[in-house]
Amino acid sequence: MKISINQRCVLLVILAMVFLLALVNGILQSDQGSQKVSEAEATMKHPVIKSPKPSQVSQKDKIIKSPLYINHASVDEIAKKLKGVGKKIAQRIVKTREQLGDFKKLEDLKAVSGMGSAKIEANKERISFDSPIPKQ
Repeated sequence: MKISINQRCVLLVILAMVFLLALVNGILQSDQGSQKVSEAEATMKHPVIKSPKPSQVSQKDKIIKSPLYINHASVDEIAKKLKGVGKKIAQRIVKTREQLGDFKKLEDLKAVSGMGSAKIEANKERISFDSPIPKQ
């Protein structure tokens, strides 16, 4: 059986069209699959983080952000609000305050055993020496 040139050209065009359709179909399927994976990866790798509303600020955050009036604060208040300061150091702060008088500046806290430069520096934003409360 002999095939004419016209028949060969038609056969080649049909084969080329089948090949192109298969190629396009494969590309479309792979794009859809990768989109699904990338969406899943996006939610796994980048979760949505919601910031708290002002009404949802915890009591602990309020305690930390409010200044500590070091010349009026109790042992418990000092231990709660200052980083790296527990009950023992808080007791020493109160005792030193009672013995030597009010603290005037951050350096005055160095007189307290356990209150080194690093601890004072870490708490400098939390400590206030001026208090609206008159001392009795």
